[in-house]
This record gives sequence, structure tokens and C-alpha cells, in this order.
Amino acid sequence: MTKNNKLNSVLLITIVLFIFFCAYYLFFSKDLQIEVYNKTNHNIDSLEIDNKYYNIEKGKSLVIKDCKKIFIQDGLPFGAPNGIIRDKQIDTTQFVLCGTGIEAVTKGKYKFDIKVLEDQKFYILSWEEHKPDSADL
Repeated sequence: MTKNNKLNSVLLITIVLFIFFCAYYLFFSKDLQIEVYNKTNHNIDSLEIDNKYYNIEKGKSLVIKDCKKIFIQDGLPFGAPNGIIRDKQIDTTQFVLCGTGIEAVTKGKYKFDIKVLEDQKFYILSWEEHKPDSADL
């Protein structure tokens, strides 16, 4: 086998392997799916999950299939949900979050509820474990 034939063979094998890994990544690596249920009486705008922004109407859910990673602590996403409820101001009270037991999750199917604590002007969003109601069944 000549030097050119060896080079062509190596190049062909490299291209085939590259195509294989790209196909695997596109079709099989998206193993993280998150479903978020809006259990508030408000539409939520600009909910941030994995550096992307989503809108969820009140009483509806959203399935996120293209999420690459989420940080979980005690079975819930770490920190408070970052989203906007129109005509109200988010409570900017600073909470001290403990970083113990946080893990980065890249695989699995997760379901969470978003709840709201509110008064006349301010609100705070929070994560809760998903509890199906009659509309979910």
C-alpha cells in the first residue's frame, strides 16, 4: 500500500467516525427532559432554564427536551425559578442558598411545579415536587 493510499484510508476512517459521533450526539445524547407545570394563577414570561427562556401560561405545562444540564438539590432545581409575572414586581429579598448536595444532572426525566408566594405588589416563585391534579390525569 502506498503512502497516499494509507493517508486516504486514514482520512476516510476519520470522516466516517466523525459522522458517526455527530449522528449519535444529535439523536441519542439528549437524554434530559424536564416538564414544568405552572401552578400559579399567572402567565410566567421569560422563565430561565439552562440559559434559555420560556413562557408558560397559567395552568399549563412545558416540556423541555433540548436541555443539556440542570443543577438539582434535594430533588428540585437549585435556586428560585427566574421568571416574570407581568404587572407585579419580583421580591428582591436576598436569600442565602446553601450549596451542599448540588449535583449537575444531564440525564433523566424530571417534573416540577412552579408555585408563587405573593401579596398585592410583590411575588416570589418557588419550585416544588410535581403533584398531579385532575387536569394532569
